[in-house]
Order: sequence, then C-alpha cells, then structure tokens
Amino acid sequence: MSRELGRYQVETRTPPCGSFEELHGELRRSRRAVAAAAETVGARTAAVGAAPLGTPIPMPVSDDPRCTEQLRDYRGLVDEHVICAVRPMCT
Repeated sequence: MSRELGRYQVETRTPPCGSFEELHGELRRSRRAVAAAAETVGARTAAVGAAPLGTPIPMPVSDDPRCTEQLRDYRGLVDEHVICAVRPMCT
C-alpha cells in the first residue's frame, strides 16, 4: 500500500499475476489488509469510483512527493474531479 493523491484514498498494488484467479486473490488480500488497517482507527472502507460524500475544494492532498508533482501539474483537474490515477509499473 502507498499514499494516493487524496488523503481519503488508498492505493494498493499487486505483483504481476499469471491468471485471473491469481489477480482476484491478490485483490481480495489487499482489500482485507486495507479494511483491517481502517478498522484500527475506527474507519471503514468502500470501493467506489468517486468520493461518496462529496469533495471539499481544495481536496486534501497527501504530502508524498509524487502527489505534490501531480498537484502542480494537474491542479485544475484535482479541484474539478476526484482523481484516481493508474501508474504503470515496469518489470
């Protein structure tokens, strides 16, 4: 797991998978881990494509250097939309 642009978002990664079943298992494992971490602070998770309660503007952004760069380059999009990025990984 790592930080996502929005502070209320969580990014997870899977290793390269050789089958749908393997990918499905990895996704389930990572979602269980995220749910367990959220539970320790009294929160719950939801897999949604948009912020379920609306987004304050400006959106609270993580202080991760990668997120700071995204914010600098795409400020208008960040303010206008809740962005979930997909970052390709090199193997």
